[in-house]
Amino acid sequence: MWGYARPYRLRTALCSLATIVRALFMLILPLFYQEIFDGVLAPGGTSAQLARLIGMVVLAFIVIIGADLAMAWLGSDLAARIMGDIRRRMYLHLQMLSESFYSRVKMGDLMSRFTNDLFSVDWAVSISLVQTLFYSLLVTASVGLLFHFEWRLALATVVILPLTALGPKLLGRRAMIASSQRKHEEAEVAMVLQEDIAGHRVIQAFGLQGLFFSRFDDRLQRLRGAALHSNLSGAFLTKASDIGVIVVQLTIVSVGALLALRGDLSSGTLVGFLTVLISVGNSIKMLIQLVPDMIDGAAGMQRVNELLREEISGSESAGGDLERVRGRVCFSGVSFSYTGEELNLADLNLTIEPGESVAIVGPSGSGKSTVLDLLTRFYEAGEGQITIDGQDIQATSRERLRHHIGAVFQQSYLFNTSLRENIRQGRLDATDTEVEAAAQDAEIHDVILRLPQGYDTMPGEGGGQLSGGQRQRIALARAILRDPPILILDEATSALDPATEAAVNATLERLCVDRTTLSVTHRLSAAASMDRIFVLDQGRLVEEGRHKELLNLKGVYYQMWQEFGLELTGDALLGERAETMAEETAPVAPVELAAEFEDIDRAMQVGADELSHLIQQFQAEVQAEQQGAQRLRDVNQRWARVVGTDRLTGLPNRTAYLEAMVPREIEQAQRDGDPVGIVLLSPDNMGLINEQHGRNAGDAVIRELAKFLESITDGEEVLGHLDGSNFAISRYPASEAETLGRAEELRQAVDAHVFECVGAQIHLTISAGVAAIDTTTVTDARGSAEEIFHVLNDALYDAKKGGGDTAILATPESSDDTTDR
Repeated sequence: MWGYARPYRLRTALCSLATIVRALFMLILPLFYQEIFDGVLAPGGTSAQLARLIGMVVLAFIVIIGADLAMAWLGSDLAARIMGDIRRRMYLHLQMLSESFYSRVKMGDLMSRFTNDLFSVDWAVSISLVQTLFYSLLVTASVGLLFHFEWRLALATVVILPLTALGPKLLGRRAMIASSQRKHEEAEVAMVLQEDIAGHRVIQAFGLQGLFFSRFDDRLQRLRGAALHSNLSGAFLTKASDIGVIVVQLTIVSVGALLALRGDLSSGTLVGFLTVLISVGNSIKMLIQLVPDMIDGAAGMQRVNELLREEISGSESAGGDLERVRGRVCFSGVSFSYTGEELNLADLNLTIEPGESVAIVGPSGSGKSTVLDLLTRFYEAGEGQITIDGQDIQATSRERLRHHIGAVFQQSYLFNTSLRENIRQGRLDATDTEVEAAAQDAEIHDVILRLPQGYDTMPGEGGGQLSGGQRQRIALARAILRDPPILILDEATSALDPATEAAVNATLERLCVDRTTLSVTHRLSAAASMDRIFVLDQGRLVEEGRHKELLNLKGVYYQMWQEFGLELTGDALLGERAETMAEETAPVAPVELAAEFEDIDRAMQVGADELSHLIQQFQAEVQAEQQGAQRLRDVNQRWARVVGTDRLTGLPNRTAYLEAMVPREIEQAQRDGDPVGIVLLSPDNMGLINEQHGRNAGDAVIRELAKFLESITDGEEVLGHLDGSNFAISRYPASEAETLGRAEELRQAVDAHVFECVGAQIHLTISAGVAAIDTTTVTDARGSAEEIFHVLNDALYDAKKGGGDTAILATPESSDDTTDR
C-alpha cells in the first residue's frame, strides 16, 4: 500500500503528524490528573492551581478534537486519492488485457473486484488504517508513560499484556480465510445475478423463473454460511482479546490498590496510572475491533492484486507507428490455439493486396473470426508473422495498430451516450457534419432523424433501446467515420433485414474502393461480390479465388453454396459455363456436330469411328452440365423448404415463398424479359366446415387441398401455403390472360373434386386473386413480391365479398380503393 501512498508524501506526513499530536495530548491528560490529585487536592493546594490545570485540560481536549478532525479530513482525502489511483490502474490494466482473459474470467467477478473488494480496501485505508496507526502509537507511548508513574505496575503490565494478543494469534488466520471465502461467495452471487439479468428474456420466455431463482437462492445460502463464518470468526477474535484486556486491567487495579493501601503509592499516581492503563486497554480493544476490517481490506487488496498481476501479452509501448499504411496484409506461416492444445489456425499463408476486398468463409469453427482477432491483436499469434505493408504488427503497440483499422463486429456494442457521440468515437475530432455523413453512408441517418431526440438520443446500456439492425448500422457508421486504410467486417450485416442489408452492402462496395477490406460472413451471397474469397476448413486455408472459380472447383466452397442454398442466379449456377448452358438442352445430332468442322469433306476424313466417339463424348459433357444445373436448381428448392416449411402442409410457408421463391422467379424471368403470373387461392366455405365438422376436420381439408393442388400443378409452377387457408401459385412466362385462365382451371378442378376427410365427403369452392408482374420494371424483387401480394389480398377480398367461387384480376387501383375498408 505504501507504493500507492508514495506520491502523496506531504499528505501522509501531515496525517501522521495529526495522529502524533492527538496521541501526545491524550498522554498528557493523565499527568494533569495526577497533578490535580497530588498537588491541588493535597494540603496547600489553591483554587488558582486548580483553575490553571482545568484550563490546560480544556486546551488539551481542544487540541485533541482539532487533531482528530485533521486526521479524519487528511485520512479521507489521502484514501480517496489512493483509491482513485488503484481504480485507474485497474481500469487501464483491464483495457490492455488480451481477449483470452475476458473469455476466461466472468464479468460478475470483475465487477465484484471493482465494487465489493475495493469498498473493503477503501474502508480499511480511509478509516481503519489511520485508526490503527493512532491506537498503535498510543499503546506504545502509554507503556512508556506507565513506567513514569510506577515501574513495578508497569513491569507487571508488560509481562501480562501479551495475553491480549492471544486472540489474534490463534484466530487471525482463520478469520482471514473466512473473509476471503465470503468475498468469493459475494463475487459468485454477483456473477449469477448479472448473468440472470442479461438472460432475462430467455428465462421469461421459457418459464425458467423457478429454476433460476433456485440457483440464485442456492448461492445466497452459500453466501449466508460464508458471511456467518466470517462474522463469528471476527467476533471470537474480538472477544478473546477483550478477555485478555480485562484480565490485565483487573490484575493491575488489584496490585495498585494494595500498594496504595500500604502507602507505597500516592492516590494521584494511582489515578494517573489507571487512566493510562484504561487508555491502553481501550486502545487494544479498538485495535482488535479494527482487525476484521483490516483483514477484510487485506483480502480485498489480495483479489485486486490478483487482477493487476494478470499478464499483458504483447508489447504496448515498444516500437513506433506503422509508416504509410496502404493496406497490404500478409499472414506467413501463422498458427494459433486458444487453449494451447488443439490448433485453431494451422500454418496459414495468405496475402491481401492494398485496396482488395476479400471474404473469409468456412464452416463454423474453421477459424474465420480468429484471423481478424489476430490481425487486430485481440490475441497474439503463436507461430508465424503477420505484417501490414511489410511491417510486423508486433513491432508497434495495439493502440497504434488499431488506429489504422476500422472494425464492425457481429455484436455491436453502443455506449449510453448520445448516438452522435457513439458515432464520433470512430474519430474524436470529427465535426457534426462528418458524423451525419457517416450515418448517411451507413443507411441510418433517416432512422436517427425520426427518433424524438434525433442524434442526441441515448441508446441505453449496450444500445438496448435500439434494434439489432440499428445498433449494427450505428457501429458501421462509427467505422466509416474512422476512414481507415483497412476495414474488417465480422458478420457486419447479420442483424439487418434483406432490404437494409442490400442497401448497406451497396454502401460497403462503394466505401471499399481503394481500401483493404476483410469480411467474415456466413452469407455467401455477400462473399460472391468480393475480389477474392478465402475458404477455411479446420483452421487451414483450403481454397482461394473468385466466386465463379471456386464454384467450378467443386470443392468446399461449392458444397457450402449447395448446403446453404442461396438464391442462385444463372451466372452463379455453374460459374462461367452457365452462360452457354441455356441453349444446350436437346441431344446433339451428328449433323450438328459435323457443322463444327470447317466443311463436310473434312468431317468425312475424320472417319466414322472417330466421329462417333466424338459425338458420344460431346453429348456426355452436355448431359453432365445439364445434370449439374438441375442439381443446383433442386438444392435451391430444398433450401426454400428448409428455411420455411409449413408444418401442416409441408409446402413453403409465407416467409420462404415471399422472401425467397417468388423473388427468385422474378429475377429469373427478368433475365428473359418475361412476366410472372401469380394466383392467390382461398376456399370460400372453410368457416362452415370448421363449424359443422370441427377444427380437426378443417386442418385435414387444408392438408388434402395442398396435396390436390400439388397433383394438378406442373413442374413450372411454384406452390406455397401462405397462412390459414391461403395458397399461392406462381409461374413464368405467364401474361395476365394466361394467369387468369390458369386460375379458372384450378378453381374448376377444386370445385369438381370431393375431399374425404374425417369420415365426411366435403366439397370446396375457391376464390382467387390474379396478377401478372411486368418484370422489366422491377428494381427490387423482394419488394415487388410483397407489394403484389397486398394487391392480390384485396382482389381476393373482392372475390369473396362478391359471393365467392370466382377469380378476379388484381390491379393497383383496386388496392387503393380497398385500403380504407
